[in-house]
Amino acid sequence: MRRTIKEKLRGTVPARVNGYKDKEYEEYLKHIDPQREEVRLALASSPDPRFRAFLERMSDPTQPGTKLQTIAKSCNIPLDEFMEWFSRASNQRAIAIVQTHSPAIVQDTLEDARSKFVACHRCDGLTWIAAVKDLPPETPGYRPMGEGWIRDCPVCRAKGFVRTPGDDSSRSKSLEMAGLINKKGAGIAIIQNFGGQALPSAIRRLDAITVDVDHDS
Repeated sequence: MRRTIKEKLRGTVPARVNGYKDKEYEEYLKHIDPQREEVRLALASSPDPRFRAFLERMSDPTQPGTKLQTIAKSCNIPLDEFMEWFSRASNQRAIAIVQTHSPAIVQDTLEDARSKFVACHRCDGLTWIAAVKDLPPETPGYRPMGEGWIRDCPVCRAKGFVRTPGDDSSRSKSLEMAGLINKKGAGIAIIQNFGGQALPSAIRRLDAITVDVDHDS
């Protein structure tokens, strides 16, 4: 009688030497490709000896052409357990990738939180705007230009740039990561680092701490 094993998800299927007939298992292993470097690393670091044995046998040059599902079954790894293992391994790899890039993400968040100097929206950075004739002579920067008149931009005061606040969400996240605020439900409570000040005061102090931009006046 042909040997079989019973798997949780699919009932009785061919086992061990007949594993090559398990087409579902074969398609799944083709999909995840255990020969990929990251999958091999996960297999090598698995605490389950069956998966380490799978890697060793998969790499055995004395067994060329052996189906991967045959090797998996010979290591007593049914399909549902291989799927569970790969899901956990993928999650751990995803977490590792996020952890590796988290310093850059935090730096970007802080940069987004900081106030910045941008071109004045009124004069487009020119420092002046068009003016009508016969303005009071004490109007700042009032002077002729070509056939018309101009005056100093009243928004940027002839600097060409204005200060714009940082992103509110990034500010809150930055303060939260620094442990300067605690989120409780929908509200935010300032802890002792800011002496019980309200969030707007905390954000103004963040501006004072983080903004370091030099501009010629």
